[in-house]
Amino acid sequence: MLTEQSNASLDKLRSRLSGISNLPTPPVVFNQITKIINNPNTSVNELADIMSEDAAMSAKVLRLSNSAFYGARSEITGIRQAVLVLGLEAIKSLVLSSSVIDMFKPHKMEAEYQENFWRHSLATALASRIIVRFHRMARGLDSEVSFSAGLLHDIGKLIICCFFKEEHEEIEMLKEDNNMSDFQAETTAAGFSHCLVGRVLAENWKLPAVIRDAIEHHHFPDKVAKDGANYAVVVHIANYLAKKAFDRKLRDFDDWNHLQPEIVEDYGLTDEVIEAFCQQLLEDYAKSSTFMQMVTGAA
Repeated sequence: MLTEQSNASLDKLRSRLSGISNLPTPPVVFNQITKIINNPNTSVNELADIMSEDAAMSAKVLRLSNSAFYGARSEITGIRQAVLVLGLEAIKSLVLSSSVIDMFKPHKMEAEYQENFWRHSLATALASRIIVRFHRMARGLDSEVSFSAGLLHDIGKLIICCFFKEEHEEIEMLKEDNNMSDFQAETTAAGFSHCLVGRVLAENWKLPAVIRDAIEHHHFPDKVAKDGANYAVVVHIANYLAKKAFDRKLRDFDDWNHLQPEIVEDYGLTDEVIEAFCQQLLEDYAKSSTFMQMVTGAA
């Protein structure tokens, strides 16, 4: 569902993105895996056969599967075992994670900017997974889908950084000189926000509608149809927790970074609840060194 601002900017944005010849696209194996996982009749062997066609991807998935990131109790030695132990959605989120990281590696950007981006994205992904696992209001949602939505919530920022360089420079200046938030600076400089860019990118990648909605509306989840808990609300809360837990002093938590009051009330987000979530996030993040090694290229 698109906001009025999104509708006004969408044609312009689609036109600009369509003119980018090297816009990141998922590897063939990701598209194949997405199709087969969405088929209720899929089998573990079918998924393992597809994964075996991409040795590099399989190696990364196995590396993550055996890390503290997922906490497997015994060594996982093959994709079939990984699926049985972690589940289909977990494998899908691992493939998506490693795919997206690889898609942006060829594009030049400041190393510190890229590392900070992925650190915040990972923290938001982990916080999203924590909320779904432990908050009664998020029952019925899938923790791995929430992880993917959290990981990709700001992906539009990388597109702006890599492909809209003039706007990116102006955005950074507006943030520095006028104390604007990312969202405010983007709409001022480019006429669209990272949320909408991420939405269009997710459509190009054929990601599920719930993830597309979460990416577009993570700042304003009330724009998503109110039919109970949804991933946009989860990512909205997780985005806040990721900033608060790591003391990311982004414009002193201005209005764009605050939780929406109705969500605070509906989810019972008292100071004590937020602190408990932040502590769990710090614990989970401490186990994510393998993920960050993939980002930085460290051994």
